[in-house]
Amino acid sequence: MPGNLTFKDNPVESKLFLGRIIASFIVIIVLTGGLIIRLVYLQVVGHQHYATKAKENSIKIEPLVPSRGIIYDKRGNILAENTQTYSLELIPEQIGDLDSTLLKLKKLLDLSDEKIEQFEKLRKRQKRFTSIPLLSNMTEEELAKFAVVRPFFHGVDVHIRQSRSYPYGDLASHVVGYVGRINEAEMKELPIAEYRGSTYIGKLGIESA
Repeated sequence: MPGNLTFKDNPVESKLFLGRIIASFIVIIVLTGGLIIRLVYLQVVGHQHYATKAKENSIKIEPLVPSRGIIYDKRGNILAENTQTYSLELIPEQIGDLDSTLLKLKKLLDLSDEKIEQFEKLRKRQKRFTSIPLLSNMTEEELAKFAVVRPFFHGVDVHIRQSRSYPYGDLASHVVGYVGRINEAEMKELPIAEYRGSTYIGKLGIESA
């Protein structure tokens, strides 16, 4: 009949079609096997490693720096008090290329060579997982500049810290004293456990007591 369709059984085409089915089946088996092996590795072999990494990412341990007391004169006037400041700090362990990061921050915030040198000195005395200050007493302009690029700086963050303020300036400094950055000589003599996380110490007068 004119309307009938005739199908021809071509052995070559059938063999080719069967070959494609077998090849596709093999690819599926290989991919599935690879996925199973990867899952077994993550669950059994690499479980402890990735569990530790997950904890490190979810738990952030920072030393609690003690707050210095307010100093009054006999009339109740404040001679020394704490004020809130912002500090840009880095955790070397979380930064892939520390030198490159420091260079970018130096250009961004117009940091002096002295600031970089102070950071390097502190870094050598601290452990790699410690948060180390690079820039203290940040201005609103500096905070705004860093806020824009913050997502691109892993291991770098702004922390709220306490800074010492003297309402009467140097008027009673001979009695009150002052607070200054811990130097290398002091670092060797101070008990590390008691000053972990601290970068300043009382230098003279009541502040050093």
